[in-house]
Amino acid sequence: MLTAQPAAPVAQRLHFKWCSKQDALSLTKIRKFETKLGERVQACPPGQDPEQFLRNSTATFVLVGIPEDIGVKANQGMGGADTAWLPFLQSFLNIQSNDFLDGQEILLMGHFDFGDIQYLIDHTARGNEEKNRSLSSCC
Repeated sequence: MLTAQPAAPVAQRLHFKWCSKQDALSLTKIRKFETKLGERVQACPPGQDPEQFLRNSTATFVLVGIPEDIGVKANQGMGGADTAWLPFLQSFLNIQSNDFLDGQEILLMGHFDFGDIQYLIDHTARGNEEKNRSLSSCC
């Protein structure tokens, strides 16, 4: 069960993008006589407070995407995790609903978007050393 936490200050929520049911459906390939997870997952309805919806949700599982690889790059590793969220969702939401995983027990909450930070580092850092220092200070 989710424990109600005080809302994070607005500055900390700027990078979070809430998903709507329409977002889920736009990634779901609807087919006659099949029900996909994307058709059944919970998502915050338009106009409703997402944090309140989260508190009241009956979902057992909450999906949150963190498509970023700033930490990986800061440690001079191979990036790529920043591009995995959308392909994951496209695959996951198109799995058929079944007796073991109906979809209603899943809340598609949203994802973090740190693209502006990555863009700023990529376009203002002079050289790899400065870029690595900038990436390290973000993490």
